[in-house]
Amino acid sequence: MKKKVDLFVYNESGAQNVAATPVKHVVSCVNCQTKLRIDRQNVAYKCPKCGAYFQAQKVKVTETDKVAQNVGEKMEKPSKLKNFFQKHPISVFAIISFVFLFAYAVSLIFPLLWSLMTSLKSYNDYVIFENNGLGWPAKLEFSNYVTIFSKFVAPMETEYGEEFVGIGIMALNSLWYAVGTSIVSTMASFLVGYVVARFKFKFCGIIYTVVILQMIIPTVGTLPSELRIAQALHLYNTVHGMLFMKSYVTGLYFLSFYAALRVIPKDYTEAAYLDGAGNFRVMFNIMLPMASGIFSTVLLLNFIAFWNDYQTPLIYMPSFPTLAYGLWYYVNGAFDLETSNTPMQLGGCMLMAIPLLTIFFIFQKKLLGNVSIGGLK
Repeated sequence: MKKKVDLFVYNESGAQNVAATPVKHVVSCVNCQTKLRIDRQNVAYKCPKCGAYFQAQKVKVTETDKVAQNVGEKMEKPSKLKNFFQKHPISVFAIISFVFLFAYAVSLIFPLLWSLMTSLKSYNDYVIFENNGLGWPAKLEFSNYVTIFSKFVAPMETEYGEEFVGIGIMALNSLWYAVGTSIVSTMASFLVGYVVARFKFKFCGIIYTVVILQMIIPTVGTLPSELRIAQALHLYNTVHGMLFMKSYVTGLYFLSFYAALRVIPKDYTEAAYLDGAGNFRVMFNIMLPMASGIFSTVLLLNFIAFWNDYQTPLIYMPSFPTLAYGLWYYVNGAFDLETSNTPMQLGGCMLMAIPLLTIFFIFQKKLLGNVSIGGLK
């Protein structure tokens, strides 16, 4: 006769001998489908309800939780979220930092969304009838941007006098000004940072000290002298003169290049020198590609800064008005009743921000990511 063991039966009336043996598996009788709680497999069992014998081989362990919950033995599986917090405990400092950064992010995003929403309002909707400064537009006025395109003009000095140009010419001037000046400014900081970081002579220490002092000492009141020097050297109101004036070393970017180039092993340059490469070839063919991450990041940041620069075209380039200067004139200098209200002015700001937002979404990993320097890719 086959071996008979005690069974733990679960049915509508409850469970028997629940505490006698810990729950291992749950099976069902092949005859009456009574659920049986067993502690071993590959053993013959007799159903206490119908008396049928069967052997438990294939066990559905998934029923264990249901049976255990019904008989009072609660078995909980930890969720993925709970496992995450157990492996990565959150401190009070982390919570405070998250709240602070979240509030800071909202303070940056809200003005942009409010400007976009307000630019689609009519003047009556914004201030006269509804006093709807923060609410949703009663009607989306896309015609505001049509008016802005036609009214977005700026004065330009020519040999025949002053004339006004539209948004197309200003966009072209902004493009060459932002691209050209960002390249020469980034390259100047890279060249000086490369020389100071890779060559050992006394003048490098002087250059490093001068750059630090340039960052510390405020230069106030130099505009009149700079303007007179630019006019004396025939750099005023010319493309090449503006590119020359913007080829200066920026302290922060100089330090970034200096730190990035300093940690590159000398084995790469020494191997290039042994192969007959000169200083310029080593710098452009070896060091510049290895520092391409920080170079492209600085180039993008310079492009954004020069794209938003309106003071330089206003003072030094009266014959080359840019979009930034056009926006300044549109907000402060154009006395047009149709465009001198807040929704129209914010619409002009949104047009100015479209290229920058496009660049940000395309190169956000480059702008926000960490820059890694190494010899292997």
